[in-house]
Amino acid sequence: GCIICKQKMFFWRCGRCTVAAHTKCAPWPVIHLKDDRGSAICWRHPSDWLLQNENAESTSSIEEVFCRLPLPYVNKNFSDSTIRNFADAVYKPPPYTAIKRNIYLIKKKRTGVRVDTGCTDCRAYSTCKEDCECRALSLSCSKNCRCSGLCTNKPFCKDKKIKIVKTHQCGWGAVALEPLEKGDFIVEYVGEVIDDTTCEQRLRDLEKRGDKNFYMCEISKDFTIDATFKGNVSRFLNHSCEPNCKLEKWQVSGETRVGFFASRAIKIGEPLTYEYRKSS
Repeated sequence: GCIICKQKMFFWRCGRCTVAAHTKCAPWPVIHLKDDRGSAICWRHPSDWLLQNENAESTSSIEEVFCRLPLPYVNKNFSDSTIRNFADAVYKPPPYTAIKRNIYLIKKKRTGVRVDTGCTDCRAYSTCKEDCECRALSLSCSKNCRCSGLCTNKPFCKDKKIKIVKTHQCGWGAVALEPLEKGDFIVEYVGEVIDDTTCEQRLRDLEKRGDKNFYMCEISKDFTIDATFKGNVSRFLNHSCEPNCKLEKWQVSGETRVGFFASRAIKIGEPLTYEYRKSS
């Protein structure tokens, strides 16, 4: 398979050695032989480049001409890890504007929940784990609560450490950089908050551009979080039918906020996934 992404379909193979890669993955120019579209000559065989260019299709493109020039030869066998490190430095996810909180393009709506509502049964030593009134209602504890400084029911205060990575089959994704326990808050899903009309228009624009990637999360009527242009690392969590995360809607000081929580224990380096169709 491809020495970069390891997929075993639609790759070319060097006609002089065992190197194989996809054209988009290879960190060097690739000129396919005219008589064999599945073959090419890799950078390890500079003496064969003249032969390769001799059999290549004619071109009037200046860029193509320069691409056909032989690469400088280095008398060294590059390892797969060297090539992969180079690819990691070159390939980056599509650009977007990083933000920490939602940007409202509509009038911010306050919920019907009273801001001064707080838990009343929590004792002075309570950590607000399972028996907290606010947690049961997906409310973040506030200064109106009677809980102690040991309260753990204050999500959206600090994100867990996660990393954006290139996956083998699902494009870009995210993995955990620290162990997570079931119920842990991981990261808030943020973006531009738009109404239904704007959402439909943006979906039509994506379709016209042929863009199959979109990052919209519909919370309620006229309340969609669109992380297509502005967002954070949460936009890279992929779908799975057996997810380890879940998307939850919470009330924090009267504002609706959405975040990812661990649905089970998660190990370091494990991909973070959730089921797109399910949210609470």
